[in-house]
Amino acid sequence: MRTTVSISDELLLAALEPRRDRPAVPVFRSGTGPRPGIDLASNRALHEALDEGVELNALR
Repeated sequence: MRTTVSISDELLLAALEPRRDRPAVPVFRSGTGPRPGIDLASNRALHEALDEGVELNALR
């Protein structure tokens, strides 16, 4: 069995370029945290919380 993978030259040459420093990730040390009842381990709960109050047509 044989598998052929095609990689574009741009992508292949991009791996040879020096990497830039990664941007700093903000860390919040104060505040109230998430609203009560939002399960941070559930992607669905997070999406529902973020979409609250947004009109359905705006989500399309």
